[in-house]
Amino acid sequence: MHFLNLYSLFLGTLIPAILAAPSPRCETNIITSKDVIKGSVPINASPLLPFQSAALTQLNTTAWEYWYFDGVSHSTSAGVTIAFFRDPSLMAGGLGPLRMGVDAVWENGTWFSAMILADDSTIETCDDGTTIGRWKGPQTNSSFEFKEGNAEVKINLDGISITGDKVKGLFTLKSISNPRYPTGETFPNAKASPFMAPLLLWNEGIPAGDVNADLSFNGAKLAFKGIGGTDRNVAPYIWDFIADRWWWVRSVAGPYSFVLWKFVSAVDGKTYVWSYLEEYRRPIFRSSNECTRETDSGCAVLTLTEGGKIKGGFRDPSSGFKVELREKWKGRKWVFDIEHVNIVFEAPQGRNNEYTRFVNSVKGGEVGCKQYEGPSKSEQNRITEVIPMI
Repeated sequence: MHFLNLYSLFLGTLIPAILAAPSPRCETNIITSKDVIKGSVPINASPLLPFQSAALTQLNTTAWEYWYFDGVSHSTSAGVTIAFFRDPSLMAGGLGPLRMGVDAVWENGTWFSAMILADDSTIETCDDGTTIGRWKGPQTNSSFEFKEGNAEVKINLDGISITGDKVKGLFTLKSISNPRYPTGETFPNAKASPFMAPLLLWNEGIPAGDVNADLSFNGAKLAFKGIGGTDRNVAPYIWDFIADRWWWVRSVAGPYSFVLWKFVSAVDGKTYVWSYLEEYRRPIFRSSNECTRETDSGCAVLTLTEGGKIKGGFRDPSSGFKVELREKWKGRKWVFDIEHVNIVFEAPQGRNNEYTRFVNSVKGGEVGCKQYEGPSKSEQNRITEVIPMI
């Protein structure tokens, strides 16, 4: 839980146009499956750290970071989630700290889940805006590559899971939004905070983007075009220590794209509600407040809804959400109804979390104006037993 703010700025030099452009300067961060130490490790919590750069240089038994990518088809029925982990949470079960999680669902509701272990992870960040991540080992040679900062990312998957499943293919995501901090400011902003709750950092390099997925799981093809995004989380303790429960949703409907995360912290017991809305790639609403009797503007409301066909297998009975975003100064309000269509992944029974991830449909827009439909992705989770920090 020891943080070290490390500020690193690339300085450019003007060069006459007649000279060839210099090769980009790059910094390389390498963590192997053996780089797990006892004691504290530094975490780069600078708001100016490029969003896709590594925040860790070592792992201990609790600190972690990941690169998360998701996509849902325009039909709203198919989807995929890909995550590159540096995370020691499964080491007690004999699994290494470097892994990839790949979860997918087809149009008919059939879903697939794979965990792929790696020996080495490399993050190369260059001053031309390129960031490349490589997870390698006997069972995988997979990578992601961001270009122009957070403009687009290409993922190349090639691996065999711990259960022998073969995963292969390409996933591309091109941004239609602005890279943002939890409070909604656009990167870079030296005054913005990367913290969304105590001991938990979050950024969205691509809050919303166009997805093209062409993947194969044990030879079964999953190909679709749709929407998606990418998130980064970093923390000194795994979820079991710092989270009580949460609901998260990403949606695109017509000209609107929005993300909302309602997170209940196990550290201070408070509820944090972060919401962000763009229209035609222009930020028009951001809030860190949940609407209450005392605060009914400049805030957001997430209401769980029931009665739909699809819900998770745990105690949460909801089949979707209703999201209300209430603007403060002009009194504008946007309302979106999200309905679960299929389950992408659900934690096995008996684990310490009640986690379910969905692909959804969304309908809505500004109240009193034209309404739109589109695809959506969401997740919900409750930590069964929070582990106390010593």
